[in-house]
Amino acid sequence: AAANETVDDIARTVKQLWTAVPGVKQVQKQLVGEVAAVPREQAFPRFVEWINSNSDDVNSLVGQKCTFEWGTSKGSGVVAAADLKRGEPFIVIPRRLCISVQDAYGDAVVGRFLKSDPMCARMPNVALAVFLAVHRRNPESFWRPYLDVLPTQIDLPLSFA
Repeated sequence: AAANETVDDIARTVKQLWTAVPGVKQVQKQLVGEVAAVPREQAFPRFVEWINSNSDDVNSLVGQKCTFEWGTSKGSGVVAAADLKRGEPFIVIPRRLCISVQDAYGDAVVGRFLKSDPMCARMPNVALAVFLAVHRRNPESFWRPYLDVLPTQIDLPLSFA
């Protein structure tokens, strides 16, 4: 909160945001419905290729020391592909493959909007959600292989009823 904001100012902002939640949920449903979604388990090979082709560390490519497994009896996730020594790195994700709010605000497609929109400027999590929604709809997005393996909907504390 800004130093000159009062508790009443913050309460008004929270009330406005809370009032907007149903509309945001509706837009989210519409956006997800328009995405030509690939089933997550089918998107993993492209995701692995995306990680490996953008990795600078040839000793930690997916498939050498670890792999992704989908729908095993213990769930889905990263699994060791070989015995590992204690503390041995098994995968290195380059910084350029990690999405941050700085990436969202600096994005050529939506960054200017995110910085100028009052809600996105004040709430980095909303800015990231908008960034993800825009890039998820773009089949040519650099981020698309990663976005295709993410869940299309999750419940966050803001939307708990």
